[in-house]
Amino acid sequence: MRLIQLGRVAAQAESLRLRRLAKRTTIRLVLAAGGGVFLIGVLIAVHVAIGLALTPSVGALWATLIVGLIDLLIGGGLLLVALFNSPGKVEREARLVREEARAQMAEAAVISVLVGPALRRVGFTLLDRVLGRGANRASNRMRRG
Repeated sequence: MRLIQLGRVAAQAESLRLRRLAKRTTIRLVLAAGGGVFLIGVLIAVHVAIGLALTPSVGALWATLIVGLIDLLIGGGLLLVALFNSPGKVEREARLVREEARAQMAEAAVISVLVGPALRRVGFTLLDRVLGRGANRASNRMRRG
């Protein structure tokens, strides 16, 4: 029974944690989107400034192509890094620890639910025999039968 209560408490705590995490994540996303709009504006301004700075020496067409090529190289490099960014050693080990803990928790729950009552019953039977109550029960059954 205690295992069920602990499980219920853990589930309620996890539910509360996830609701708070969702709320905090939503606020962070809204703030990040607002900041992103302004950063995109800055990026556009920097592109225009670089294009204007290059125009007198190479012309408007070449200035635009140079800025575009720089963007392509930076964007492609960032995409490649994102594409090949795999879990690190700590992340893999943490996942293994989590899986092992879950397996042990499930095993402990099964043992306590299935084996616990049987062990208690055997323990009481042994206690009855030690105290001498087991013989009286057996003789009482024989008398009744």
